[in-house]
Amino acid sequence: MDSEKPQPATPPYVTFPTYYYYWKKHLPFLKVKSRTEVICTFCWQFANRHKYCLNVASLLHAAESVCIGGSNCGGGGDDSGISSQDGDGGGDTGGAGAAEDEASTAGADGGVGTEEQAGTETGVGAGPVTEAFDEQIQQSERLILIAAKHVARADRQREGYQDYEREAQQCKRNKLSHSQTTYCVAVDYGQNMDLPTFAEEQPGMTYYFSPLNVNNLGIVDHAHEWPDGVRHCLHAHIYHEGEGKKGADNVASLLMKTLKENNIARLEERGFKLVAVFDNCTGQNKNNTVLKLVPFLVEYGYFEEVEFIFLVVGHTKNACDRKFNQLKALPRETNTYTMKEMIEKCSKCEDSKIYATTSDDFFKWGAFLNEFYKDFKGNILQNHSFKCNTSMIQQNKVYVEFRESLLDDDKPVKIDVLPRKWPGMDDYQDKEVAFDMRPHCMKAYPIQPVSSKGINPYKQVEMWHKYSKNVSEEAREDAIYQCPPDEVLNKVMKEKKWKKDFRVDLVQMKYELEEEEGDLKAKRAKRKNKDMALDIIEEVAGMKKRRL
Repeated sequence: MDSEKPQPATPPYVTFPTYYYYWKKHLPFLKVKSRTEVICTFCWQFANRHKYCLNVASLLHAAESVCIGGSNCGGGGDDSGISSQDGDGGGDTGGAGAAEDEASTAGADGGVGTEEQAGTETGVGAGPVTEAFDEQIQQSERLILIAAKHVARADRQREGYQDYEREAQQCKRNKLSHSQTTYCVAVDYGQNMDLPTFAEEQPGMTYYFSPLNVNNLGIVDHAHEWPDGVRHCLHAHIYHEGEGKKGADNVASLLMKTLKENNIARLEERGFKLVAVFDNCTGQNKNNTVLKLVPFLVEYGYFEEVEFIFLVVGHTKNACDRKFNQLKALPRETNTYTMKEMIEKCSKCEDSKIYATTSDDFFKWGAFLNEFYKDFKGNILQNHSFKCNTSMIQQNKVYVEFRESLLDDDKPVKIDVLPRKWPGMDDYQDKEVAFDMRPHCMKAYPIQPVSSKGINPYKQVEMWHKYSKNVSEEAREDAIYQCPPDEVLNKVMKEKKWKKDFRVDLVQMKYELEEEEGDLKAKRAKRKNKDMALDIIEEVAGMKKRRL
């Protein structure tokens, strides 16, 4: 028996052309989208708008060429493109013939004004087309300049972020002291996770339920010292919606907690520099509460210099996004019923530290910082770099430096954020002494905790009444699946009854309004018919009078 020939190994994947032509041959009605570059919304709008401008400009350019040729624009003024009523030949032919005669006469006289004369005749009709063509070209050029600056700023912000990342890692590898070390962190919220999740099962009735939202704030330290070297570390703060929201106070609280617990922010010794990188989300990161941490971390004594960098909209991908995919890998593939299980599964992500965050970790940083710094009014949305160092805090002034980007063309602007009064200022008669004692006043002023309202009453009832029947027996003992108190049940039942009665009343009101509207239309029609009858009677009476 002949030995079988070894079959060639099947490649794990095929090339895109092979894939494309296979489907084109066997399934010609299937449309396969071609590969496109992923771009931000602004760049996408620019690309399509620029394409539109070029198309319009090419059409106008073709129309202008036709007009200059004299085929469609023989007339002038308001009669352009309309047959002439004065010439014997009429229409475009007469106009062209007159132009030729005048051009020939001009050429015979001097031979100089032939092109000028012809250009004048054709320019009368082609003028509006030329102006529209120039306007479209100018608009396209303006879009190019705007997009070029947008891309240049995005690239420069990214380069600055990468430079600080390398600098922070080099400081750690060189074993520099805390006072000589630059720290670089990236801060971002990940997409909400659900609790419970039924990833291993076919979706059933639970598809129509409302799960508990699980928030996760990621803070990536780009130069974390692991036993085997220096590399990234994701500090993931995971908590459900009953423990806290995703606002400015939450971001500021967890950022300060991470800096303190990882010995980055120390009161006994100033660090050299802290660089924090964010996206442009105004509700979470780019707001007065988070930005006031820039002068606070310097004035309080944590760092010599602090800079918050915001990546340009549409180009905000950072290390947090990559680590979030690794963090959620296991929860996406398995059933997860409790927060304890969620924390355990997320903890298996490499190069990460998971924090089981509770409502006790959140403080009202916005109210605290408002007492010691003015708002950055009119200087937030357009700027992408905010910096403060010890040289900017002197002579009763606290300056913060703003820049639209890290480009050299975008010059920094400084503003004073020191308020007229702050807590503890009246304890000192001399203003200079009071200014020097501001850190002491900050330490003496308490930061109030954020009061948690817990899980929404409707969500509590749904977790107990619907979800508890579909989770494991062990998970049913968890607090989120327990029967809510009677006051919560009564509140939900009362509100549901009120909504049901409201819907009934709303439908009844709708019917009553329709009836009233119908009656009103009938009255208007009746009045209109009555007026028409009166008009007819008056007209007949007038006719009779005229006959008499």
